[in-house]
Amino acid sequence: MYIAWAIYDGAFQAYAYWLMGSLSNNSATLSHYSGWYKSIQSAAAAIVWRLDGLKISYKGMYFSTWFILTFACCTTFYVAFFRVQEHSTDEIPVLPAEAKGEADFDDEDHSKEAYVLADTEKKTAV
Repeated sequence: MYIAWAIYDGAFQAYAYWLMGSLSNNSATLSHYSGWYKSIQSAAAAIVWRLDGLKISYKGMYFSTWFILTFACCTTFYVAFFRVQEHSTDEIPVLPAEAKGEADFDDEDHSKEAYVLADTEKKTAV
């Protein structure tokens, strides 16, 4: 039974991180998402630990856990099917001033697109 819980927990965590990763390509935004996720997870663990210390019935904690899980599945359904898109539009590619002209891009590994992407990543990582 504990092995099944561990597998379920791992799958749930992997899906949560995949869902967060599909919402943005910006590392600053993703770090905020994962920070909120882990802080809510830690706060919930602390609350349950305290409820156990107050001798709240296990039946009450069981039903409250299922209520929270049902609410979380409803919000996850909304995010997964209405907010996740095939591509992210949080970064607008901008050509650097020196790449707008005819620069010397004769290296196969360093095309004009690679320079534009590198410049875009520098400007959006604020």
